[in-house]
This record gives sequence, C-alpha cells and structure tokens, in this order.
Amino acid sequence: MRIGPLIIGIILILVTIAGLVGYGGSGDADVPVIPCPTNPLEPDKCYAGMTLSDLEVPTQFSILSIKISIEWSQSESTWVGVIPASDATECPPDDIGLTSCEAEDLNFVSGGVDSVGGEGLSWKVEPGKYRLATGSISSEANPAAANIVNYEYHARLSWFVSTITFLFGSTMIFAGIEFK
Repeated sequence: MRIGPLIIGIILILVTIAGLVGYGGSGDADVPVIPCPTNPLEPDKCYAGMTLSDLEVPTQFSILSIKISIEWSQSESTWVGVIPASDATECPPDDIGLTSCEAEDLNFVSGGVDSVGGEGLSWKVEPGKYRLATGSISSEANPAAANIVNYEYHARLSWFVSTITFLFGSTMIFAGIEFK
C-alpha cells in the first residue's frame, strides 16, 4: 500500500463531499422604500433606486454554484432586482441612490417589476459586476415603514468540479492500493 496517493485520494473525496453539501446562511436588512410617484411634476413616473457600489463576483467563483433567494415585506407594491453594474452608466444614482430611470430602463438579471406580489426573487449567481435596484409600482408603497428584505444563500461546488475531484480522488485511492 502506498500511503501518499491513498491519503491524497481520501482528502479529495472528503473535499468533494463537503463541497457538494456546501455552505449557506441567511439574514435581513431594512431597505428604504422609494415612493411612486417620486416627482409630483411627473405623476406617472416611478423612478428606481440603486445601490451606490458594484457587487463584484470574481471569475474564480465559477467553480461554485451559488443561489440567492430574496423576499421583502412590501412585495405587493415594491420590487427588487439584480441588474448589471453597467446600467449605472446610463442611469447613475445620486448620492442617496435615486436614479432618473424607471424599471423599464434597467436590464434585470433577476427580479424586477415581475417580482411584485410574487414569491420574491431567486438569483443563480454568475461571475460579473452587479448592483441591486428597487422601486415602487404604485403610490400604495409606504415610505414611512421599512421594507424588510430577507435573504438566504447557498454555495456549493459545481457538478463539473465535483465530478473531476471525485474521479481524481478515486484514481488516487486506487493507485494507493497495491494488488498482489
């Protein structure tokens, strides 16, 4: 029996199992409600709010499968969405995050106006730069009450990476066992 390959194989199999189980968590945050209409001079305009900085998902994260689910308390009259960070070029947010753009001006990766009154949004994270956007669809949104956003996330190894590490680990275990 050759100990080196056997130990490496066992470690790779354990890493694969732990990677498939993954890691998850949850939390919540208060998000200000952007009332609609936000400008009395343009009563039919519902402007969007946007985070002030980008959320960057590095290319190295492509070995993972990451899913994020988001729900919010005022879902009957407000929406939340994930947009590419490049949307901030056409719709730059001011110092408090309000833009001069409406929901239809944004390119939603997940969520958006379609998320109103639904089960929230579910986002399968891919490498890139993103921002979160929010807005209202009616004057029923209550800016005096907090819009409590609850989120859950789960990350695990992608099936492709898991298959490779499992096959390599199995090969190493087999190489570590001497047959007579």
